[in-house]
Amino acid sequence: MPIRKSIETTYSVDKNRDEMLSCCNLALEKGKFKDVSINKTLYTLSAKYRTLTVVGYIEITLLPEGAGTSVKVKSTGNVDNIYAMFASPAKKITEAFKENL
Repeated sequence: MPIRKSIETTYSVDKNRDEMLSCCNLALEKGKFKDVSINKTLYTLSAKYRTLTVVGYIEITLLPEGAGTSVKVKSTGNVDNIYAMFASPAKKITEAFKENL
């Protein structure tokens, strides 16, 4: 059983939730996430992430915030390997998503 560590990040954008849902889905595809799951009723997305040095998953929740949207990103990465000593796997997963957003 792997040892995992999570981080959560929240930020606001000036788009409505439907626009952000499609933007987040596109960002996950561009970031090479696998097994993307979208719940349009709850405005949530989840996906798995796997590279040579990073293994984990991401969960994204879109919440209404005035005229915009609050994006809550929770990423979890396995920290039971040698590569996790040099950089946080959870941060790398979050960055892979945010770079493509």
